[in-house]
Amino acid sequence: MFNDYSERSAFYDLEFSDNADLELVKHIISNRTKLDIVDIPSGTGRTLKFWQSMKHNVTLADISPQMLKVLNKKLQTKNINTCVADIKNLSGLEPFDAVFILREAFMFLNQDEASKAIKNIASTLRKGGICLIDLVQLEVSKVKEPELLPYYIATPEGEVDYDQKEPKEKRSLKRKHTSNYSDGMLNAAFTYKYFNGSELKKHKSQIRLFGLCPSLICKSAEACGLKIIKKWGYYDQRPHDKGSPRCILLLEKYHEA
Repeated sequence: MFNDYSERSAFYDLEFSDNADLELVKHIISNRTKLDIVDIPSGTGRTLKFWQSMKHNVTLADISPQMLKVLNKKLQTKNINTCVADIKNLSGLEPFDAVFILREAFMFLNQDEASKAIKNIASTLRKGGICLIDLVQLEVSKVKEPELLPYYIATPEGEVDYDQKEPKEKRSLKRKHTSNYSDGMLNAAFTYKYFNGSELKKHKSQIRLFGLCPSLICKSAEACGLKIIKKWGYYDQRPHDKGSPRCILLLEKYHEA
């Protein structure tokens, strides 16, 4: 099964701890006060400390109850709550001022699913609300752009190793993966060895990312009453161009579709 993170919840915070994107998020909300925000998917709380330092009301949402079970144990402030939710369907949640879909999460959707998700997101946003969608340019990753995470890079010729340790908790993670990019999709297969402090566990998983077309995303957004107010090529706010490693879209709701 592709993109199943349920068992990975035990070591997800070891696997993903890079917060390079959060300076951009901080910049986006720096002149806005007391927002109602949803951050989806939250995983086990990669962004939790960041949001806890803010004065906004934040909902950390994820499709995986196992992820949220780990996250809920870390909660310390009243401005954060959690809920099980799917990017494709946020209906039922209260209206928000901002929706953040960070890193490659939106690329779990194919183009048709992405268009439907944008329509749903638009219905969840208040007028003037914003949405950040972060896309990896998979065609750029083929040239091994150093700013991309390793598993975006096609490596059919062999495995790539990854090691991470948490000395305080005596946890460690070893990951090997292979990946390939074809027909606009990236498929990666992972093998894990996770030491939880008392025993060694093994796990295998696969992810599939769809190479979404930014122009079609923008077209779907405009049809739903969302306008593109910024288009960045990376988290340092460089302008987006054809060779950018990422396409980061900031959308704003200007009317009801």
